[in-house]
Amino acid sequence: MSHSAKDEKIFEFFKSVLKSHVDEGGKVRFDKLQGILTSLGRKIPEERIHKIRKKFDTKENGVIDYKDPEFLMTIASINVVDVKAIEDAVYSTAFRIFDKDCDGLISLPEMRTVLTLFLPVKIQQERELVETIIYGMDTQKDGEIRFSEFVTGVKEADTFNLSLYKEEFILAAVLIAGFFLYQILKTFGFVPVIGVYEGPLGGG
Repeated sequence: MSHSAKDEKIFEFFKSVLKSHVDEGGKVRFDKLQGILTSLGRKIPEERIHKIRKKFDTKENGVIDYKDPEFLMTIASINVVDVKAIEDAVYSTAFRIFDKDCDGLISLPEMRTVLTLFLPVKIQQERELVETIIYGMDTQKDGEIRFSEFVTGVKEADTFNLSLYKEEFILAAVLIAGFFLYQILKTFGFVPVIGVYEGPLGGG
C-alpha cells in the first residue's frame, strides 16, 4: 500500500519518537509503550496495550519494530487526550520533521497536518476553532509559524477552546433564566397582557 508524502511525515514523526526510547541494546520494548504514549499526550487501557502487543510481538520477545508502517499507523490512530502531558522533546521532533526547508519555519498548510498529531479530536472537529488557533500562531502575519509559537499555540488550545465559547454559554444561561423568570411572573399576574392596537377610540 502506497502512502502520501503527508503520511510518510507522520510515520517519520512516530518512528522518531519511538526511536528516542531505545534501550542500551538499541531496542524499544513493549513495556515502555504506555509511557511513550503518555509523552505523546495519549493514553489507552492496558487491555488495548496487550492487544497491540499480541498483534505485533509475533516473536514474543517484547521488542517493538518501530519501523513497521502498520504498527506506526496503529499508534497514529490513538487520539490525544491530554495536551499538557506532551513532552517538550515531542514538540521538537514534530517541528524538525515538518520544517521541510530547515529554516525554523512551518507554513500554515503544513501546520494543519502537524496539529492532527497534537490536538484532541474534540478540538479538531471544530474546523473554525482549528483555523483560529493556526492563524493565532502566525503572530508575525507572514504565513509562517515559529517553534515557540507552535508550542504556545498547542498548549493553550484547551484553554482557548473554553474561552472562545464562554460568552455563548453565558448568553444562553441568561436567556434561559430570563425565560423561566418570565413564566413565573406571568403565573402570578405580574406580567401585563399587551393587546393589539386597533386605532384611536371613537374614530369615524
